[in-house]
Amino acid sequence: MVGHGLSVRRGLFARHHRGPDTESAFDGKESSVDVNCPICDFPEAVILSEPMSNSLRVVNCMTCVDYRLVGIGMSLSSEMRQTRHLMAGLLAERKIRGEGPMEIRGSQWDRIVSTAPTTFTEQIDRFLVNLSKKSSEGGMMTALSSALHAPWAFAAARDSLVYRLRTLAKAGFIEMQGERGAGGSDRNDLGFVLTYEGWKRVEELEAKAGHSDQAFIALTKRPGDKPEPRMEAVIKALKEGIQAAGYRPIFMEDLQHGDKIDDRILVEIKRSRFLVVDTTGRNANVTFEAGYALGLGRTILWTCREGDHDDQDFDIRQYRRLLWAHGGEEVLTQKLQDAVEQVVGRGPLAKAV
Repeated sequence: MVGHGLSVRRGLFARHHRGPDTESAFDGKESSVDVNCPICDFPEAVILSEPMSNSLRVVNCMTCVDYRLVGIGMSLSSEMRQTRHLMAGLLAERKIRGEGPMEIRGSQWDRIVSTAPTTFTEQIDRFLVNLSKKSSEGGMMTALSSALHAPWAFAAARDSLVYRLRTLAKAGFIEMQGERGAGGSDRNDLGFVLTYEGWKRVEELEAKAGHSDQAFIALTKRPGDKPEPRMEAVIKALKEGIQAAGYRPIFMEDLQHGDKIDDRILVEIKRSRFLVVDTTGRNANVTFEAGYALGLGRTILWTCREGDHDDQDFDIRQYRRLLWAHGGEEVLTQKLQDAVEQVVGRGPLAKAV
């Protein structure tokens, strides 16, 4: 059982370290132990005990992104153990996307887990999207291990990974390339290739944006324009509000690309789960982007500078807008975070604080 008969070995963390930001992010250097991951249960995880807290652990796992448990320790409660496969799936997705460490507080466990898919069909869809992130478009086989990759499917049992792969194969989304060791070893070799229908399904799912962690910011300041100095603080406040709610803000001027700008804007809107549209200045481009997003069924949160909100076209005035004023950017950040969490829901990148 996890936590029994452990020997503490100094310096082990450095030798097994798999994430470049983990040690610097958590600053724990006292001691580490080699055990099963408390959440996904994969063996050979490295847990670093921090010097000033008994309840704080850093876990470096081959399946999960690096994470910190606060107020939990290494022994999960019986309630947490019932949903830890969902938490493992969320942590595995963060690792797949290359995101940084995550902090998990005991008081926030249920709220974090509530963002995971719970029905079989939802989990199958997310599994397919996760497989696509590690797949080659050239038709090369991708290998899986039932022990290592079960969280990709939000599977409660390792054996169900094979069943879920077979489900995707029967639907025509993947071709399975073998199930060596499928009856016994924890390190089964499972191969798959995404089919044309599989890639098409992934595009459909991502177009619905239900899996997207991205939010598009549309406002009068256009890429390449000389920025109005005071607007930089507003843009920063919008980004921080989106990030605080658990999403990744996309502002076109921040992106490096060689595409035609109008085409790239439409692509990024399509990839986004929702938009934040600032109507200050009555810009026609912003109005077009908002209309395009509404046509796709995207949620829009509207913002506007105080004093400008009455000078809007009729089709904009009907929407509730978050008003801001220069010098009140911190208030805008909090307003936007609250609005996103209320309307869209807390995002997958949210920190549990």
